Amino acid sequence: MECVKDRMFGHNFDATIAVEYKRWDRDYLGECTFEWWEWSGSRPAYYPSSARPNEWFNVAQFKSYVPEWYNKTPPSAPGPSITLIPDKPAIGVPRPSFVETYSRVLYFAITVKSHPDCPCSISYVTAFATQELAFDKYKITKWHFDTGIANSTVLKQWFQAH
Repeated sequence: MECVKDRMFGHNFDATIAVEYKRWDRDYLGECTFEWWEWSGSRPAYYPSSARPNEWFNVAQFKSYVPEWYNKTPPSAPGPSITLIPDKPAIGVPRPSFVETYSRVLYFAITVKSHPDCPCSISYVTAFATQELAFDKYKITKWHFDTGIANSTVLKQWFQAH
């Protein structure tokens, strides 16, 4: 999962979303919704200016961030539907002469919500993850990715907002 390619640094993974359609009448029920929330102590450069450090931000509100969800082919009948949403490294590694060190912790909350009128037994599912990245003089010093969020303050902030 480690990647320093084309001067980009981070993790490379696919979020796999499996949805089971119990009844299919898109005009009546509508579609499930997808949210990809991120929290970071610094606003990553690829975020829009409306994102704030130390606050949860839904990058999925911008279709260009997750085109795989918005461009997927809807099923023609009840049954399973699987969507893969790739997350590619997005931290630009500067030349050593510009920045000597860099570190960041990023928390993820990836959520799929059933449509409010859906007869589903589960209304939403959220997967959490934590990413820690650091480099010093253009060398990787920390590279860690794990499921869950150990920071209780950040996790509490998530549940208070949702």
